[in-house]
Amino acid sequence: MQVYESGHSQADIIAQGLRDAGCETDVYRWNVPVADYGPCDVVHVHGASAVASRLNEWSSYVQHYRALPLIQYETFEIRSRLDAVRNNFYAHLDDRYSELPEELLKQVSSVFPGCIVESAEAAEYAAKFHRRVYIVPPAIRLQEWDDRKSRGERLFGKRTVIAHIAADESKGDEYIEKAVARLRDEGYDFHYERVRNAGGDEAIERMAKADIVIDQLFHGSYSLTAIEAMALGKPVLSHLREDLRHRLDPELPVVSANPATLYRQMVPLLENEELRRSLGERGRTQVLKHHAIEAVIPKLLAVYRHVTDPNQAENVTFVFDLMTGEAYPIERAVSVRGAEPPPPAVDQPIGGGESINGPPQGAVQKTPAARSRRTARRAFRKRRRANKRSRNSRRRKARRGRRITTRVRATGRMVRKGIKRRGRRKLRRLARAGAVRGRRARRRRMAG
Repeated sequence: MQVYESGHSQADIIAQGLRDAGCETDVYRWNVPVADYGPCDVVHVHGASAVASRLNEWSSYVQHYRALPLIQYETFEIRSRLDAVRNNFYAHLDDRYSELPEELLKQVSSVFPGCIVESAEAAEYAAKFHRRVYIVPPAIRLQEWDDRKSRGERLFGKRTVIAHIAADESKGDEYIEKAVARLRDEGYDFHYERVRNAGGDEAIERMAKADIVIDQLFHGSYSLTAIEAMALGKPVLSHLREDLRHRLDPELPVVSANPATLYRQMVPLLENEELRRSLGERGRTQVLKHHAIEAVIPKLLAVYRHVTDPNQAENVTFVFDLMTGEAYPIERAVSVRGAEPPPPAVDQPIGGGESINGPPQGAVQKTPAARSRRTARRAFRKRRRANKRSRNSRRRKARRGRRITTRVRATGRMVRKGIKRRGRRKLRRLARAGAVRGRRARRRRMAG
């Protein structure tokens, strides 16, 4: 049974895909009271807003029908600003995260212990609240995109078109425009357009006519926009967190770019038409493999079978990645990354091969933990204080080494020797004192 908010695109696609696969699926809209839902084995809710105001009703429904509850989040619903900043160096450049309160997510997880997310990044946030986290990639109907691709296809030999699809400014518009201006100053000939607040069909038509599509530069995982662009056979630039690359498909053709690397990642795409064509073909293959509804439904059915398996222990807390077939403990999903900007993206991820039906047989490769931003600042201040102490010590030693010896003759004439001269006034004062001592000594000798 799919329960979802009216107009939720992923729920519509999944519900239709389940019916096409021969599954008996009852669909309920948001305006139907929970008490009117019929009995079922699995209740699958899309969106935290669908349960936030009805937790008591959901709890009663689950207990009454003994249904196994699952909630599916989109990444922006569960992303925590604090965790995003801690784990992602570039997330602090964006202050427009709208997150759900932590207490509310804890209450939701008490009714829905299992959840479905769309990426390894989202799994990090969900693992703080849910006992079981399933990574199921977003789904699209590929037939619709085939029609749009044929209508929007254009010749590569013409002026290159770069499109940035953004619903708001949280995808790095400012840095994209700076990179575009720099490329134009260096003589690259292309057309750039930013699509904002456009209807779905308009954004799709512009993306279909583009040669390069820019997704986002901050969040650390590619979005549905990147999947749609790959379905159209377009090369895509999007920020992928380096510490999560080993949890992605090694054949993922998305070019990783952040505010620091966007310019140099765009240059090869502008100069090499064959590279654009190759990335577009590989992206299309990636969508067929992971994101077409025909590929997503078997993964979702595997999740349903897993949650209804009576042999599964209640206290097992794992993340099950349906994209890579990997399973790892919840503790390994909640990692703390450093604050140093990662190096440019290199296609060297490591894929897992473990089954979803139980805990992993071997250890999952774990990247070494780095210092947090606060620790890095403390270390910097400590080094600065140490350098200052060392500099003052060197100055004191140098002052002790600058000895000036004077030898004054009876006539008051002074000979100066030493490493460095002191001020002339100081030397004249020493000379006068020496001359006075010389006259006194001469008088004593004469008197004697």
